[in-house]
Formats: sequence, C-alpha cells, structure tokens
Amino acid sequence: MAIEYTKSNEKHLDKRYVDANDQYIGNVVVYGDAETGKLYVDVEKTTELTAAIASDLFVKGILLVNVSTAYFKPVAFTGTAVITVSAGESAVAATTWTVE
Repeated sequence: MAIEYTKSNEKHLDKRYVDANDQYIGNVVVYGDAETGKLYVDVEKTTELTAAIASDLFVKGILLVNVSTAYFKPVAFTGTAVITVSAGESAVAATTWTVE
C-alpha cells in the first residue's frame, strides 16, 4: 500500500539535503581497481575513497565508478562496501568494492 505524500506526514521522510558545495554536480567519478577491489578518488589510484565520502555520494545519487573504460552506477552501499552490477551476455555479476 502506497503512502500518500502530504505536508502532515512530511516530517517522517528521511531527507538528504544537497548543500551549496554540491550545486550543479551531476556525478562524482571514482576509480575502481579490479586487482585490489578498492575504490580511489584519483585516476592514478593513490588515494583511497573513504566510507564517509562514499556514503555521502551514494545517498545523493551522484557516485559513479569507473573501471577501465566502463562506468557503473552503484546499486548498494553497506557502510564498508560499494556494490556495482554488470551484465554480460549470459549472466549478471555483482562487484563489491571495499571502502574504509
């Protein structure tokens, strides 16, 4: 059963606010290393993505993971991992990226 959105039940919604620093950001690209299973903030893969930043970007819907020439939109965040999904010709595979 769907809950109708009204001003009276608005206080029960778990809202995520975008602040002035996020103005006009479409996506934030992070870089996945398939060998280590970790995400990095730079293309050289020298600085790991933190769980706090991953969480913030995920709940705002702007996190994008780049691996080689492919880009993935995460489907889940667990607090210590970002999960992406890729589709092949015969199967769908989930990848878990560790963040600390």
